[in-house]
Amino acid sequence: MNLSFRPSRRRRPMLLFAVVALSLQACVSTGSKAPADSVAELGLIARDLVTTLAQLDELNPLNTTVQLSAAESVYGLSVIERVREVGYGVQSVAGDRGGNYLRYSIQRTTSELDDETRYAVSIGDVSVERAYDRLEGRLIPVSEQRVRGADEVVAVELDDELFGLENDGGLVNNVVFDDDMEPHVVDVASGEAERGDPSGPIATFGEQVKRNLYGRIGSNYAEVFVDYDDVDRVDVTFGNDSMRLGAAQKAVVARYAQRFRPETDLISIVGCSHGRTVIDNGNSLLALGRANRVKEALVYAGLSPEAILDEGCWADSYHAEFPRRGVVMTLKRRRI
Repeated sequence: MNLSFRPSRRRRPMLLFAVVALSLQACVSTGSKAPADSVAELGLIARDLVTTLAQLDELNPLNTTVQLSAAESVYGLSVIERVREVGYGVQSVAGDRGGNYLRYSIQRTTSELDDETRYAVSIGDVSVERAYDRLEGRLIPVSEQRVRGADEVVAVELDDELFGLENDGGLVNNVVFDDDMEPHVVDVASGEAERGDPSGPIATFGEQVKRNLYGRIGSNYAEVFVDYDDVDRVDVTFGNDSMRLGAAQKAVVARYAQRFRPETDLISIVGCSHGRTVIDNGNSLLALGRANRVKEALVYAGLSPEAILDEGCWADSYHAEFPRRGVVMTLKRRRI
């Protein structure tokens, strides 16, 4: 590996996506034919992405243990093999458990300009993704690597000789550190952050929405919802100590998404975990993780991430209003 490229901060172009697949589950998330059609090519992609994660301060293999489940795809097998090769400690778990749980996906998108297939790997809250395609029968990267959820480092060493690019100096050889928060809802809200301590810093709206609902009188999004009426509420139940969204629950979410009117509606999501758990800091992890799973399913069904406002409620005792282990979806419609 002898190529170094300067990481740069760039904003994502505002493209209108006709189909968006954002799920980072431990499986291939789309049935569309992807550019890589062999075990060897999938291995190259896994090496390209996992090597970048291993260079980040937050995910140094010397002091990071990765939780993972059995692979359900050839791509997953390639990712897990590379995770072991770079030296991560590995802990096998049943379901989405652990702060460094491994996820991977193949994401097929169609935009006004082009079709694109992006491969992604995430460990915990940190992810890296890149688009690949075929040129004259040869697999090559066709985008920069985009890293989310990590502090920008001085340099990330890429090995684009894997694909025979020979350091052409173009955009494709860059690493972009994306500091956008998801969901990005400041434009929906008033834009004014709440000041908890008059002498302290103002919290961003993104930070506010992660505050625990347990013991609070109202939603973190109260100012957003003031002009909306509740249309319907549906609870999505999860297994004990699990963040796995099963087929039946996915069907419930998909049916709920069909009722959504983009010109007038928002969807409130509250992830819940109350009672005893065997996972360290498990209630907060489960509550927010469950909310994220349902949000991913709604986005996969075609909803805009900005229209889905998620938060969590967790405690080691039960709550009268929220379910013990589930997600509350509430369809909200703006008053006209």
